[in-house]
Amino acid sequence: MTPKEAAALANDSLNSPDDKNVHSFLCSESPRNIQLFIHLLRPIGHERFFHFASNALAIRLAEDAEKMNRRLVFLTWAIVILTAALLFFTIILYQDARTQAQRTQAASPNNIKSP
Repeated sequence: MTPKEAAALANDSLNSPDDKNVHSFLCSESPRNIQLFIHLLRPIGHERFFHFASNALAIRLAEDAEKMNRRLVFLTWAIVILTAALLFFTIILYQDARTQAQRTQAASPNNIKSP
């Protein structure tokens, strides 16, 4: 069901008391479609649909925010783990470079002391 069809059913609900289709629409649609439904409602006589749609929109946005929050936490932990791995490899490379520098300095002929 499209937002226009649901709004038409809601606007005509004064004539027919069956609003299960509108409620199922509001419970299953995206926030954009719910917002469009709210804008297509007639302003007078449909307060119950307006409040229900507003609450459904708030709940849907909160659920979407929760999903994004979980994804952000996961990606933050991934960045922390990758940063720790980079720090570990940097320390190992620094130690290898320092050891190599000490070996080359000890083996160079300019390092021999004269009597």
